[in-house]
Amino acid sequence: LPKRRGVLKTVQLHARSRHAFAPERTTASSTESFESVVPQPLPDPPAAPQPSHAPLPQVSHAAKRLLDAQNTGNSVRVAEAVRDFRQNVVNPSVREFNIALQAIQATRRPGEPLNLMLDTYNDMLRHSLLPNWHTYIALLDSLTARDFEVHQAITALEVRIKHRNLTGFKQETNHQADLKRIAMLRSETNFKSAMSLFETVISLPSPRPFPSYTFTSLLRSCAIHANIDAAIHVFAQHEKRSDTLPSILVFLEMIRVYTNADQLPGAEEIFAEYRQALKNGRVHAPWGRDGTDPNRLNLLVWNQMIETYFRFNRPDKAVALVEQMLDAHIGEHQVVADPPPVSTATFTTILTGFCQLDDVETALVWFDRLLDQQATSQDPYEPTGVPMKPDTVAWGAMLDALAVKGKIQDLNRIFHVRLSDPPSRVRNTERTIVYAANMANLDSMDDQNLDRTLTWLRERVLNTPEFQIKFRMNLTDEIATAYLNRKMYDKAAAIMFAYIGNFFKHSTAPPHSLPFFLQSYALARASDTLPLADMKFGDWQLVLMAADTFDSIVPNPENPLPPDFAYQGLPSLIRDLATYKVPLDNMNKVLVRHVVLQLTRRLGAEGMLALIEETGFNRIVNYDPQQYVNALNEALEDSVSVPETIDSGYTSDVPLKLDSYLSRTLMTTIKESSQDDMEAAVDFAFTKLKEGVESGRAPSVAPLVILIEWLGRLGRLEDMHFAYSVGQNTLQTIKNPIAQKGSWFAFENAMLVGCAQSGDMEGAQQYRRRIIANGGAPSAEAYGALIYNVKDTTDDATNALELFKESQTYRVPPTQFLYNNIIAKLAKARKAEYALWLFQQMKGADIEASSVTYGTIIGACARVGDVQSAEMLFDEMTQSKKFKPRIPAYNTMMQMYTTVKLDRARALYYYEEMRKVNIAPSAHTYRLLIDAYGSIQPVDLEGLNSTWEKLKADKTVPVQDIHYASLLNAHGCVSKDLDKAIEIFNNMEIMPNALVYEALFNVFVAHHRIDLIQQYITKMQLEGVRMTAYVANSLIKGYSLLDNVEEARRLFESLEDPPEGVAAPNNSPSNMSPTVDQSTPVYREPSTWEAMVRAELGSGNRDGALVLLQRLKARQVSFRMPSCYFLADGFSPRQYPEAVYNRISGILVDH
Repeated sequence: LPKRRGVLKTVQLHARSRHAFAPERTTASSTESFESVVPQPLPDPPAAPQPSHAPLPQVSHAAKRLLDAQNTGNSVRVAEAVRDFRQNVVNPSVREFNIALQAIQATRRPGEPLNLMLDTYNDMLRHSLLPNWHTYIALLDSLTARDFEVHQAITALEVRIKHRNLTGFKQETNHQADLKRIAMLRSETNFKSAMSLFETVISLPSPRPFPSYTFTSLLRSCAIHANIDAAIHVFAQHEKRSDTLPSILVFLEMIRVYTNADQLPGAEEIFAEYRQALKNGRVHAPWGRDGTDPNRLNLLVWNQMIETYFRFNRPDKAVALVEQMLDAHIGEHQVVADPPPVSTATFTTILTGFCQLDDVETALVWFDRLLDQQATSQDPYEPTGVPMKPDTVAWGAMLDALAVKGKIQDLNRIFHVRLSDPPSRVRNTERTIVYAANMANLDSMDDQNLDRTLTWLRERVLNTPEFQIKFRMNLTDEIATAYLNRKMYDKAAAIMFAYIGNFFKHSTAPPHSLPFFLQSYALARASDTLPLADMKFGDWQLVLMAADTFDSIVPNPENPLPPDFAYQGLPSLIRDLATYKVPLDNMNKVLVRHVVLQLTRRLGAEGMLALIEETGFNRIVNYDPQQYVNALNEALEDSVSVPETIDSGYTSDVPLKLDSYLSRTLMTTIKESSQDDMEAAVDFAFTKLKEGVESGRAPSVAPLVILIEWLGRLGRLEDMHFAYSVGQNTLQTIKNPIAQKGSWFAFENAMLVGCAQSGDMEGAQQYRRRIIANGGAPSAEAYGALIYNVKDTTDDATNALELFKESQTYRVPPTQFLYNNIIAKLAKARKAEYALWLFQQMKGADIEASSVTYGTIIGACARVGDVQSAEMLFDEMTQSKKFKPRIPAYNTMMQMYTTVKLDRARALYYYEEMRKVNIAPSAHTYRLLIDAYGSIQPVDLEGLNSTWEKLKADKTVPVQDIHYASLLNAHGCVSKDLDKAIEIFNNMEIMPNALVYEALFNVFVAHHRIDLIQQYITKMQLEGVRMTAYVANSLIKGYSLLDNVEEARRLFESLEDPPEGVAAPNNSPSNMSPTVDQSTPVYREPSTWEAMVRAELGSGNRDGALVLLQRLKARQVSFRMPSCYFLADGFSPRQYPEAVYNRISGILVDH
C-alpha cells in the first residue's frame, strides 16, 4: 500500500503541475498477449419482450403467419408476411398489428431504417384502430434503438473523415458521399417521434408502467441530443414508480445528458446523488440477465465522470477520481464497490482526455508509463485495480495526437513498440497515419535519414497483407517518387523492381504504377546509378514487360505521367538490351512478339527492321516468320490513329452538339433502373437519344457507351448500331487527340460487349480485332462476355482459355466477372486443377469471390471427384461474411454424392443445409433427391415415393422429363423392376421426349429385353419424338447385347458428324432447336464413338474398333474455325479435344 500510495501522490502532483503520470510498479495479473476490445459507452439494452409463440385462443390465420415468419428469424420473410397481412386482411385487429410490429422489431437488423415499421403503424391508424400499450412500447424501443444506431453511424463517419484528412488519402467522391450520408442521418427525427409517443403513453388513463430498459433507452437519446428538459421529464416519470429503483444506467445517462449540454455542475450533482444512492441502497444494481457484473456498470459511471472533467478542462479533478479508484477494493459483502477499481478503459479515458486538451506531452508521459507495465487485460472493463498496457483505443488516440502535432520522433518510437504486437492487432489506420506523418516530414530530413525512414516505412509499416494490393502499390509509388525527387534513382529503381515483379507474377500490375517504374529506370540509367552490368536476365525481362505493357495502355488523362517523364520508349530500351548483350530472343516468346508489334506500330515496318538490324536481334523476326511477319503485316494494314468507322446506318457531315442534359437523362435512366425495369428504361433512353439526334444533339461518351452495351444485351442490334454511329459522330467534337482515341476505344469495346451478349460472335470478334490492331485491348468485361458466349464448339474450354490468355498477354486486369466465366468453362470441361489455380490467383489478386464463383469452382471439383476440395470450398463459401445463399452450390454438392461418390446421407445433408437457409428446391433439386433415394443402394422406396409426392404437390415446380428419367432409372435399372418402369412410362402425365425414351431403353438394356425396344421406337416415331445420339447410344448397346453388331453399325453409320468445330446440336433439350424436324441429321457425340468401339470389341472385332479410332483421329486434322469463333492469330482448333480421343482409345487397353 505505501508504494501504491506513493505512485498516486506522484500522479496527483504531476497532474496539477504538468499533468504527467509515472507509475513504477508491476502486477501479478496475466501477461499473455490479448486482442484489445474497443470500449463501448453503453452495453446493449435488454431485448424487447417477444410476442408469445403459443397462440392465444382463436388466433387468426394472419397472426399465425406473422408469428411463423418471426420464428424463422428472417427479416425478408417477415417483411413479406407483413405486406401480405396489410394487403389481404380486410378487417385487421389491434392485436394482429401489434404482432406485425413486434415481428418487424424482433428481426430488424441493426442499421436498417424503420420504414416498414412506421408504414405498418400508419396503416393501423388508417384502419381507425386505436394503438395500445404494446403498440407504443414496440415503437418507442425501435425509435430509440434507431436513434442510437444513427448516432454511432455519424460518429464512425466523422472519425473516417478525420483520418482521411490526417493521412491525406482523401478522395473527393468518398468525402462528399460521407458528408451527404451524415446530413441524411441527421435529418432523421427518431428522438422527436419517440418523445411524442412517450407523452402520448403517459397521458393515457391508468397507463401501464414502462419497462426499465425503455426509460434507459429514452435517456440515452436525451444524452445524444443534449436535451436536459426531456431527460428531467423522463427521469421524473421513472421516480414515480414505486415498484423499482433507478438503475446504474439511468444515472450514467443523466451524467451524459448534462455533460453533452455543457453543464458541469449538473453532471457533478448527478454523480454525487448517484454515490449517495448507492451508499443507501437506493440503486437497482442486480447482476444482469446476461451475466453482467454491476461493478462493470459502476465503472462506466466513474469513467464517464473522468471524461466529463476533461471535457470541462479539469484534469486535476479527473486524476483525483483515478486516485480514489486506485485505492478501491470490493468488500466481502459489498455488491457494488464505491469507488470501483480501475480498468484498462479508465486509463484510456485519461489518455484520450489529455489528447483532447491538446496536452500531448502529458498524454505521452502517461502512455510511456503504461507501456512499461508487464500485464495486459483482455477486457477493457475488467476491474484490475492497477494500470495495464494500453489497449487498441489508447494506441489510436496517442498515434493520432502525435501525428497531428508533428512529433515524428516520438510517433516512430512508440510505433516501433506497436509493431512488436501480432500484425493482426495493428490496425491499417494506424499504419497509414504513421506513413502519412513521416511522408509529410521528408523535407526536413537529410538523404541518410530519408533513406532510413523510407526503408522502415516500406519494410515494416506497409509490409502487411491487410492492405489491398492496389493501395499498397499507390503508397510504394509515393516512396519511389520521394527517392526520385532527391535524385536517389538507384533506390527508386530497386523498390519498383521488387514491387512490379511481384505484381507481374500475379497478372495484376496496375497500369498507373508502370510510369513510376519506367521513370525510375530511365533516371537511374541516365545518372549512371543503376548497376546495369549486374542486372540479371530476369531483371531485363521485367523492364521489357513493363515497357511493352506501358506502350499498350490506352492513353488516359486521369492517369497523368510523372513530371519530367524521362523514359524514351521501347527503341531506347532495345538499344540498352543490345549494349549489355541481353539475349532478347531467349525471352518469353509472346512478350517478344508483342514487342515487335509495338515497334512496328511506332516506327513502321522499315523502322522496326532497321532497329532490329542495328541491335543485332535479327533472329526475333527471322526464326519464325510465319508466326510474326504475317501478324505484323495484318496489324500494319489495320493500324490507324483514329480508325474508320463501320457503317451503321447514321451518317452526318455536321458534328452533333454535346448536350449535358441529355447525357444526364440517359445515365440516370439506365443507372437507377432495376434489372426488372431495364427493358423499359433502355427503350426510354433510346427514344430520347433519337429525339436528341433529330434536333442535332448527342450525349457524351459515358452514357452512350452504357446504352450501346444494354441495347446489345437486349438483342436490339439495329438500334445498337445506330447508337454506335452517333458515338462515332461525336468523336469529331473531341479536340484532344488522346481523349478522342480513348473514346474511340470505349465505343469499340461497347460494341464488342453488345455483340457478344446478343450472340453475334462474328460481330464481337470483328470489334475485338479492331481494338487490338489499333494498339489497345478489350476490357475485362468484354473478354468475360466473349468467354461466356463461346459455346456449342467441340472444345469450348480450350477456345475460352485462349481468350483468357490473350487478355493476360495484353495485361488486362482481371475482374470477378472475367474469372467467373473462365473458371466456369474450365469446370464444365473437368479441368479442375486449372480452375483451382485460377481461383487461387483470383483471391491472391484481392478480387472477391462471389457465391457464383464458389458454386462454379465447387462444381469443377465435384465433376472430377475431388470430394475433399469441394467440401472445403463449400465451407469456405458459407463462412464468408458476404455469403449469399444460392441454390447451384447446394445442388452441386448433392449431385456429387449422387453421381460421383455415392453417399445418400451426405446428399441429404446438403439438402437440409439448403432448407436451413430458406432456399426452395428447384426442378434439378427434386431430380437429385429422386437419385439420392432411388439410385443409391440400398434403394429407399419410402423416401423415393415421398419425394415424388412432394414434387407433384409443389405448385412452383412442374414435373419434367428429367424427373421421369430419374424415376425410370431408379425403378427399372437400380431396383430391377421392369414392370414398374413400364407402368411409370405408360402413365406419364407429360409427353415423353428423347430423354425419357433414352431412360426407358436403358432399362430394357439393363434387363436384356431388347425385344421390347422396337415397339417403343415405333411409338417414339409416331409421337414425333426425334432420334438423338444418346438414344442411339442406348440402342447400340442393346444391339451389341444381342450380338447384332451389324444393326449397331447400321445405326452408327446413319448418324453424321457435326460441322467442323461445332458441338453436335439437337441432342439434348438444352441445345435442341425448337424448329428442328425429323429430316434433320442426327449428329454423333463422342460417347457415340465410344459406344460403337465397345460394340466392335464386344463382338470380338478388334480390327473394326481400330478402324473407328483411325476415323476419329482423322477428325482431329487442323482446320479453320467458323469466323464467329476465330480467336488469336494462327490459332487452329481441333474437332475433338485430345483428351476425348485418349479416353476412347484407352478402351482397347481393357480388351
